[in-house]
Amino acid sequence: MDAHRAPSWPLELDAVAAHGLDSGLLHPESGDLLFKLQATLFVLLTGFAVSALAVRADQEVTDSESRSIGEPQNTVLVSSLKVGQRVSPPMPRLASQVVITVVFLVHKRERAMADAYAHLVGTEFPEFSLNNDEDRTVDRDSILGSWTVIFFYPKDGSPGCTVESCGFRDNYNHFERAGVTVYGVSSDTIESHRDFRSKHGLQYNLLSDCGGALVKALGLKKSLGFLRTRVTFVIDGKGIVRSTYTSQINMKGHVTEALRAIES
Repeated sequence: MDAHRAPSWPLELDAVAAHGLDSGLLHPESGDLLFKLQATLFVLLTGFAVSALAVRADQEVTDSESRSIGEPQNTVLVSSLKVGQRVSPPMPRLASQVVITVVFLVHKRERAMADAYAHLVGTEFPEFSLNNDEDRTVDRDSILGSWTVIFFYPKDGSPGCTVESCGFRDNYNHFERAGVTVYGVSSDTIESHRDFRSKHGLQYNLLSDCGGALVKALGLKKSLGFLRTRVTFVIDGKGIVRSTYTSQINMKGHVTEALRAIES
């Protein structure tokens, strides 16, 4: 990978994460607090390094343009700026690198840890009452009597959440044939859910957990302290959790693992 080029979002995230898995730069097994300190330092150092490279690259481009037109560099810079205009840093490039770094850290963390919510397997899914995208109430009684898949995702319309949601859409016939009901859950509003579902042709309903009541009832935590939960639950007809799958990186794995749990 070219060190002077910022990988584009989201196409190269998995490749970047996979490339750095065995680098040994971070040690998740050393403890949660130490890992977070390492992660924070790594993100900051990456940000500074990429920012410096970007500024240098932009300067080289400016110098080249100045030489090509035979004018002094400062003259070109002054003439290209309006009065009072400030030169802004290359934030898109820096932001891309920071996102890639965070994805790498999450991927590294997931490899070192078992499913964070495996302890919920065999327990009763908690009581809840949420409105869906059709503004109808769905509660725990609604899911009793048949198997249910409930997947939590961070946000409507984000690249990863779109891939995951469309994965359940594309495999919906498998769930339907097995008599399984599918629900997606996030903190987005009913209106946002309605638009997201319509845009991508999702056959299943989306539940709005705006206040985070169900997230709290399940004890779901944010990854690295700031990434919203991405976890899938498979629940049997008696309301017992039979399988959990947690991953911020492997979007399609949520669908694959849910189907595997149902077919087993």
